[in-house]
Amino acid sequence: SRLSEQEPKEETELPFTDVSADEWYYDHIRWAYENKVVSGLSDNTFAPNENITREQMCRIMVNFANHMGYEFPNTDTMNILDSIVLFSDDETISTWAYDAVYTCAAAGVVSGMGNGAFEPQGLTNRAQVASMLRRFVRSTTTEIGEGVEDAENKTITYKYSDKFAEYATRVDTLAEDGKVVKSVYTD
Repeated sequence: SRLSEQEPKEETELPFTDVSADEWYYDHIRWAYENKVVSGLSDNTFAPNENITREQMCRIMVNFANHMGYEFPNTDTMNILDSIVLFSDDETISTWAYDAVYTCAAAGVVSGMGNGAFEPQGLTNRAQVASMLRRFVRSTTTEIGEGVEDAENKTITYKYSDKFAEYATRVDTLAEDGKVVKSVYTD
């Protein structure tokens, strides 16, 4: 809720029996629940003290982006799976998280575990969360003007700006067929 700079509505009540109104995070969960950014593990359980999985993190980021009206880059086609390589453990991604994982992958927010696998039920550590959030914020910024193409190096450089980043750049490295194979962000 802090990133959105929005407050929860007073009338929103949480259905979760494990989230006390006395807890410091109550209003944050209430805002995220009412805006469909998060849901519970069941109808009445949120599990605020449990660790989060990699696929849950992707689902939350995509839900947040949808609520805020942000658009991820490289995901404007009807089928993003045509433009990216599937993770080797693709069949283990939960159905409710599948589109979110590949939306985050296509946008460069997540890239797997270095061995071709995503490990969707793997726990997300603090460093991974920080890295994913940084890439998320950068991926949802707004392009300023046209990208500058460097045909010799097969790159396109874009300038970005929004309320999160006063100025940043993204350099896309292109494959022979013109598809983005790597995006690097800099301040």
